[in-house]
Amino acid sequence: MSQFNDRVRDSAALSHLRETGELLNELVERDWQYQTTKDLINRMVVVVKHVLGRMTIVDRNLVTESSLNQLNQPSYELLHYVDNLSGYADDQEPDTHYGSSLTDQVLDVAYNLPVFPIRTTPGVIQRVADQFEAEMQSKTTRLREQFDETTSSDSALSERIGQLENLHEELADQFEQRVQQSVTRVEDLAKDHRARIQAGTEQMENEANTIQQTFSNSQRTRDESFQKSELLREVEFKDQLKANSDEIDGLTDQARRMLEEVAGASTAEHYSKLREEQNKAANRWRLIGVGFLGAWFISSVVVTFFSGLDFENGGAISLIWRVSVLSPFVIAGAYALRQSGHHRQREEDISRVANELVLLWPFINRLPDEDRQTILRDITPLYFKGGLSAHDPGDDVGLAGRLRDAIPSRPRQGE
Repeated sequence: MSQFNDRVRDSAALSHLRETGELLNELVERDWQYQTTKDLINRMVVVVKHVLGRMTIVDRNLVTESSLNQLNQPSYELLHYVDNLSGYADDQEPDTHYGSSLTDQVLDVAYNLPVFPIRTTPGVIQRVADQFEAEMQSKTTRLREQFDETTSSDSALSERIGQLENLHEELADQFEQRVQQSVTRVEDLAKDHRARIQAGTEQMENEANTIQQTFSNSQRTRDESFQKSELLREVEFKDQLKANSDEIDGLTDQARRMLEEVAGASTAEHYSKLREEQNKAANRWRLIGVGFLGAWFISSVVVTFFSGLDFENGGAISLIWRVSVLSPFVIAGAYALRQSGHHRQREEDISRVANELVLLWPFINRLPDEDRQTILRDITPLYFKGGLSAHDPGDDVGLAGRLRDAIPSRPRQGE
């Protein structure tokens, strides 16, 4: 399309006038109470249609850019006035003088627009031809009347009339030819426009189908990609969740084992305190036993010494009696030493149990789960019934022995 046609079509003045015409079509149908308002609206309707016709009917190559620019501001002011006029009630009277002044400004600026109808329709051409034929018939009738009145004139007048008639016929033929040429040209232009419109419609449909197909393919591709990415993210999330769960289980198991080892160490510390108490008790009883035996020994030496001095006066029996009197010291010393040995044995047993408790949970945590569960099930009653405490002297069954009894025999590899 020509750039000059686009210039007129895309001009602000043409857009303003069309919007003004649409608003005026609505205002004409209203029942205005004041006749001045009706007259102003009717005048603006005629002026707007006339200016629009001069901008669109004539060949747009004849419309100058300066005339379009000059028409922008008046057409905008007229549109603003008509838009405000739409807000008036039917019984209100607007400023008709100002509206008429704006209409005059539009007409003054539109004076520069072309008026010769280069682009027209067959109907317009037919109306022009009928009007021309009526005018020519009227002129012919007047000429014939004048000819009848002047039949008595000279032959020059008759020749003149003949020339005029011939000229009339020639002009009529020429005009008919021009009308026929214009009609043919308009029909050719209409066919060309229809062909171009059809081609443009087909091209637009093809482009629309192509765009729709491209969009569908793109949407399908995006959906597939989104589904794949969602599946991948779901798998990654599950893997990460499993890894985190395994890590949490590992940390929980590690914390539990550390807690078990700390508990074993704390229990061993408690047994260490018991061992120290048994050590102190053994030392105390040993000191008491040694004291009693020392007292018995010193007393026996003194009694024997003094009895030897008096041995000749029946001292043998007296010596035996006196020594037997000191036997409670021997009994007390023997009892104290026995208690010291008993506490010493308890100290050794408790020390062994404390050492075994320190190594118990690290040893259990390194066993297979099956053996570990079996050991825990078997040693639990021992734990809560005092089975892990020190045992009686002479027993050779400690915690290690009980663990050996608790661990079931497992076949070696290859057996």
